[in-house]
Amino acid sequence: MAIVNERLSLDTEQAEKLQGIRHGLGVTVTGMAESLGVSVGTLRKWLTGERKMSAIAWSAIMMMMEIQRLERKIKDMSK
Repeated sequence: MAIVNERLSLDTEQAEKLQGIRHGLGVTVTGMAESLGVSVGTLRKWLTGERKMSAIAWSAIMMMMEIQRLERKIKDMSK
């Protein structure tokens, strides 16, 4: 259970990557925050590198990306 309490400190490059992921998912800050179950303020602090992110939150973002990738693949297959 140690991973639950683990926090990931995002440097500027990683925070920019997270911002790129958000843009790639096509979601607003508010939408992404709601999907992750965090406040908009918390997400903004992650996006600027001001606050550490839990490993669980990072995993949730990776799952959101994978779901979107699979949805696109299914859409492309149905054409």
